[in-house]
Amino acid sequence: MVVQLETPGQAYLGDLRSTSALGLGDGLTSHTSKWLQGPGKSPMEYCQEAEPIKVSGAVVASYGSDNPGLGCPVEYINLRGTSREKPAVCKYTGNKYYSEDWRHHH
Repeated sequence: MVVQLETPGQAYLGDLRSTSALGLGDGLTSHTSKWLQGPGKSPMEYCQEAEPIKVSGAVVASYGSDNPGLGCPVEYINLRGTSREKPAVCKYTGNKYYSEDWRHHH
């Protein structure tokens, strides 16, 4: 039997690809509630626990992915005054960056 889709995005009973498994009777109605259920950490907790990334220079370009179809807008982050204990944080990715090069250039 060949099934032909009439409308883009059409979903079939039991096919969870277009629903992200939401609304299936488990009481979870949002992607956030899916992420925050049960054991394990939330994405925010993973971001907060990530180690800061040491880079060279006084500015870093944070763009999320080497694939231009993924990632986020480029954010140029000034690293003056940063340290491992006080990194700068990308508002898109949550990545933390610091540099010690600024200490040597006055």
